[in-house]
Amino acid sequence: MWLMAALLPTTLWGKGEVTYTRLQSFYSNAGMVAIDKVVLSDTATVMYCTAKGKINPWFQFAPSTYLSDEEDARYPVKGAVGLTLGECMRRGYKPFKLMLISSVACLISIGASFLIALYIMGIQPVDMMFTSLEEAARESVGYYQSMGMSQTEIDAAVKSNAEMLRMMRLIMPGAFFLCAPIIAFVNYLAARKILSKLGAAFEEFPPFTQWNVPGWMLWPYGISLLMVSYYVQYPESLMYHISVNLQVITSVFFVLQGIALIYWWLEKNNKPKWWGTVSVALLFFVQIFSQIIVFVGAFDLVFDFRNLSGKRTSKRA
Repeated sequence: MWLMAALLPTTLWGKGEVTYTRLQSFYSNAGMVAIDKVVLSDTATVMYCTAKGKINPWFQFAPSTYLSDEEDARYPVKGAVGLTLGECMRRGYKPFKLMLISSVACLISIGASFLIALYIMGIQPVDMMFTSLEEAARESVGYYQSMGMSQTEIDAAVKSNAEMLRMMRLIMPGAFFLCAPIIAFVNYLAARKILSKLGAAFEEFPPFTQWNVPGWMLWPYGISLLMVSYYVQYPESLMYHISVNLQVITSVFFVLQGIALIYWWLEKNNKPKWWGTVSVALLFFVQIFSQIIVFVGAFDLVFDFRNLSGKRTSKRA
């Protein structure tokens, strides 16, 4: 759904909150929906809509949606998955099921945005981004020379930058995939905070120390390891790209599992929580540590160290 609304302020409800009800123009490819009013505040933009018929869970605002005022200033609407999220909340879905559905909706939204940019606007966002990065890498050579670096050191730095850009391009699909649950989670937190103030009650996520990755995640992770070890000799092949991105995606989930296990252990043994903060920081600075956390998360999923399944009973009991 694509929307554009030019709005005129009519009422000031309170500090930092304005209501818009006189819509000068409204364009959409979904004629069954009309906007009644828009309430802007310091914390949220809330649209009140009237729909002619039932709204399906996949119905959503496109990322290109924006509001514009009488001075033609445009304000992007960030909640592209808001309606999907709201429908899931209305149906009382469990938080993790809600996140899964919202993430799928977000992926569709991101994919649609790229297709629109590519085939309608003639823009290739990824190529544009890497063109800028490559240009910056070339310009950095002059900076290295001004710093008095030797040609050998400059060549090593240039090679390192080129390898970094190659890896970034390689794992870009996986990175976009991982953006979806992050966006969905942020939308969930915002929606829950706003709707809770309106009197709606929703089930909360379990404590982070109780988060658990589904057991079937071991299969794609194991398959990705086998595929990468085989197709590494064919770095330009499609299967190598697929296996690397699959490994990146599953590894991130196991990192979350491993961090949850660390915080659970710290909580159980009354250890300082800053130990966990240090562990998270090491993920970004020590590559081998991140791989260790991935294996820790995988082993926790297999052996259930936290006894989340409830199959083990304590000896005291």
